[in-house]
Amino acid sequence: MRRFSITILLVLWICSCSLPSMRPMPPEISPAAARHIRNIEKLNHGLGSFKGIGNLRLSGAKGRQTLRAAWIAQKPDRLRLELLGVTGAPVASVAADGMYFTAYLHDSRKKYRHRLGEDGLERVVGVKLKVAEVVSMLGGRIFIAEFRQAVVEEGALILKDGTGRKQQAIYPPGEQNTWWVVERFDEGDKLRYRAILGAPRHVDGYLIPGRIVVTTEEGDGLQVSVDRFWANPAVAPNAFVLEDAP
Repeated sequence: MRRFSITILLVLWICSCSLPSMRPMPPEISPAAARHIRNIEKLNHGLGSFKGIGNLRLSGAKGRQTLRAAWIAQKPDRLRLELLGVTGAPVASVAADGMYFTAYLHDSRKKYRHRLGEDGLERVVGVKLKVAEVVSMLGGRIFIAEFRQAVVEEGALILKDGTGRKQQAIYPPGEQNTWWVVERFDEGDKLRYRAILGAPRHVDGYLIPGRIVVTTEEGDGLQVSVDRFWANPAVAPNAFVLEDAP
């Protein structure tokens, strides 16, 4: 019996050694795409945290709304956002601590809390944006989606999944007031959103967008106009925790 058991173990060991590795293959990246990715990763690399104030304009099926906004963020996906109406009354409070997203709508007194995901700020701004994408845009960086293939087509960096489906398109700086243009796609190459980062200006050695415009095929959208920006401020440990709302 013992000899039989040893034989079985030996056979299993030999079979396991002959199995192909289950490690995922590295992404296929063309040389031109690799250069684009390296340049993108260098953008404001030393900007770990930041604060800002400005205007937020929302547009969609429910009409248009202009709000005052104040935010503090820490890369890659920590955000605190306070939205005020034209009278100065609070409209919404948002916090993301890297694991959970919490939003409190003051008018309806509704509170939402869920794990960070693809929808991110959709309940608040009407556009399917991940918190990490918003933090990247506000900080003058470009969020790079997960991909399996990366190529350059007509000057744009195109990122695709393992089936060749387009995930993201990143267009380098072009016109004077257009800094970067980023497009995200859902299944069937359906445009999730198009983001334009424009009017860049230097703040403490970093190049920051003065205007961010995000639109969808359905006509929903938002525009952020940055009035003031602070680079690498001290951040309190509880800055990204939304206390129990009244």
